[in-house]
Amino acid sequence: MIDLNTTRVELSDHVLLRPVEETGVMLDLDTERYIGLDETALRMVQTAADSSSIGETVSKLVEIYDADRETIEGDLLGLVIDLDDRGLVKLVPIDAAE
Repeated sequence: MIDLNTTRVELSDHVLLRPVEETGVMLDLDTERYIGLDETALRMVQTAADSSSIGETVSKLVEIYDADRETIEGDLLGLVIDLDDRGLVKLVPIDAAE
């Protein structure tokens, strides 16, 4: 289980995140594979990368989108866990990130 207040999301060192019009692309420089992100997923990843914790990310996204906290939390966790499994982001304990 991920503790939202003591875990943050960082892009992996070998990954580029680029907005493309309304969407985005994450490129793994090691494998030269990429995935496309829709507008919502791009916003989630950008917000997570700029936040001090996943909990803070959820709070910011609740302000942006017209959805309840539980829905946003579930969608965000699903996305970052998938990206972590692909090696595109890292879930980092806050103590290790500092």
